[in-house]
Amino acid sequence: GLRPGSYNLTETQPDRFLGAANSYLVRQEWDEGFATAVHVSIDLADGGYSVGTAGHPAAIQFQSGSGRWAMFEQAAGPVLGVIEDATFERNTGTLQRGDALILYTDGVIETRHHDLTVGVDRMLGIAERLISRGFHGGAARLCASAKAGETDDRAVVMVWRD
Repeated sequence: GLRPGSYNLTETQPDRFLGAANSYLVRQEWDEGFATAVHVSIDLADGGYSVGTAGHPAAIQFQSGSGRWAMFEQAAGPVLGVIEDATFERNTGTLQRGDALILYTDGVIETRHHDLTVGVDRMLGIAERLISRGFHGGAARLCASAKAGETDDRAVVMVWRD
């Protein structure tokens, strides 16, 4: 576990949050060794967002204008707590009306004996059906569809703009 002390991470600037979390964990010298994270910042007034990942799969955005799901091309940053002074790039964009973001753990897309792209394709097939039904409850449906089983982490966060 983590060493006793303050666990308050006070960095609030999106472009510096993951770096600050990484520095904090490096200083802890904790037994677990590393952590993964995804961090999203959304301006609720205009839909502007930025997403950074540390050892997590890329976020996916539904763009209502094109009617398509697109995976962010930015590679995931390194896991937290291992590399001092690691850098974490962010994807930026704008959620237009009808757009959505999906953030998920690898347990949602992993399957035994298959490449991760098979799991991503399966998840996107389920996400495609959400478009006509609406996104409400979509995160639970995507998480429940995971093939990794109960032994792997499975979490989905879905954010959309009406």
